[in-house]
Amino acid sequence: MVRVPSPFGPREQSTYVLVRDAEAENPGAPGSPLNVRCLDVNRDCLILTWAPPSDTRGNPITAYTIERCQGESGEWIACHEAPGGTCRCPIQGLVEGQSYRFRVRAISRVGSSVPSKASELVVMGDHDAARRKTEIPFDLGNKITISTDAFEDTVTIPSPPTNVHASEIREAYVVLAWEEPSPRGRAPLTYSLEKSVIGSGTWEAISSESPVRSPRFAVLDLEKKKSYVFRVRAMNQYGLSDPSEPSEPIALRGPPATLPPPAQVQAFRDTQTSVSLTWDPVKDPELLGYYIYSRKVGTSEWQTVNNKPIQGTRYVCPPVSVCSHTAIKTYLRLGNFFYKEKRFNQLTVLRPIQASFSGEASGNL
Repeated sequence: MVRVPSPFGPREQSTYVLVRDAEAENPGAPGSPLNVRCLDVNRDCLILTWAPPSDTRGNPITAYTIERCQGESGEWIACHEAPGGTCRCPIQGLVEGQSYRFRVRAISRVGSSVPSKASELVVMGDHDAARRKTEIPFDLGNKITISTDAFEDTVTIPSPPTNVHASEIREAYVVLAWEEPSPRGRAPLTYSLEKSVIGSGTWEAISSESPVRSPRFAVLDLEKKKSYVFRVRAMNQYGLSDPSEPSEPIALRGPPATLPPPAQVQAFRDTQTSVSLTWDPVKDPELLGYYIYSRKVGTSEWQTVNNKPIQGTRYVCPPVSVCSHTAIKTYLRLGNFFYKEKRFNQLTVLRPIQASFSGEASGNL
């Protein structure tokens, strides 16, 4: 929005501002991932999510490299790698009380993209501590806050954790969650985890590179088509608890069902130099949004119209040459984080819609 003064008062006018990715470090490398966010932040772990790049330059994404920066150091270090079919990754082994930012690079056979915009700064901490505090009112509106930790014995071997369950199940990992033991003692807790294949009758310890301090843990080394049960023990400086009750059987999720392409895509002239697109929504709980691509008739190169996934089902495409003919096609950028790049190239490309700026036009699939 542009505001300018005039003799009749301020006047406002809107205009398109097109922002393109910086040039790739390797010609032909994909664009940068988008919208990097930190979810479910705990003492030593979190879930990192992002949106795939709007333009892969014709080469499927084979992997994502995740980089982290501690505090305001400005030093970025590669810390994880995720497969190209996912836009979600558990990050473990972080330090309680430290702050972090994350960014992501997309990798194809040509090379690496420039890094994404960094995530917001997050501070690792005990986010369950607030639930262990109680406010007691006293004396004309005053109150005192007491932590239930103050009522714990100083020297206590913790009780077993409870309610071990899967808070997230994906194709490549399972995130386990559980309730802290009660009583737990005042000493800091760590956890050890065990898994058992259904029917085996044996339990195997789950290894971790650093002590597990949060009631969350992502298990990465599970085999497909096998069901597992899990149990957790709590440990402090005074001893190790008995194991928890086993979880319900848990198995890795299979490949997601293929989403249909958006239907009833229509193009209408919006102004003398732009086109308005509408389409029917695709119903899926993990839909990330939609990407739109366009090209002039007679050319073969498709250009990205929007740099971020569209959340709605209507979009005004930016200005193009007046009186030119433009073919517009719509991709559905698959909402499920585990769709392969190859899949949406093969299954969700729509036929071109011819739109003439000499009059109103529409296209039906």
